[in-house]
Amino acid sequence: MIKHVVSQAVKLGVISSENREIYEYGLSNLLYSTIVWSIFLILSILFKLLPSAIFFLIIHIPLRIYAGGLHFSTRFRCFISSLFIFAIVLYLPMNYAASDICRVINFLMIPCFLIVWLFSPVEDSRKPLNSSELSHHRKNSRLICMCSIILYLAFYFLSAFSVSYFIGTGIIVVTFQLLFGRIPCIHRIQNKRL
Repeated sequence: MIKHVVSQAVKLGVISSENREIYEYGLSNLLYSTIVWSIFLILSILFKLLPSAIFFLIIHIPLRIYAGGLHFSTRFRCFISSLFIFAIVLYLPMNYAASDICRVINFLMIPCFLIVWLFSPVEDSRKPLNSSELSHHRKNSRLICMCSIILYLAFYFLSAFSVSYFIGTGIIVVTFQLLFGRIPCIHRIQNKRL
């Protein structure tokens, strides 16, 4: 389907044939991301967590884009890991008080910020960043992380613990993805064919 859409755009002169692969890659990523995040939203609706869960996406998506992190060699592995993350993120507030979870998250905010500050961005080997892109991503990931932590604390002090929880987990998940993306042995494991 995506190849057909891009072929039609090339025929119409909307894009050049030299950029065909870039558009196919970008559109397939967009489609995949839409499916993955739709599943998260549907699950959050089913568990009556939608308003707060939206904050997870607001924090996680831009921070993940700029901080980078672990990337799997196949979309299926990425999909399974995303479902696993969603299950954990949605499981915790259904089984524990958000205020209790936030007390734990409070202790993780400074280490998360330091990890993002020191290690971002982690680039994908399939799409290396040049020096200006590295600088741009580093600056944006630091800014987004700092603003996210301020937002987390604001909702926490307003006693909106459910919202704080989802903001905090958005930051924590990206931090772990960033750390795992920095570990060389993880790259060898995740790129092996099963």
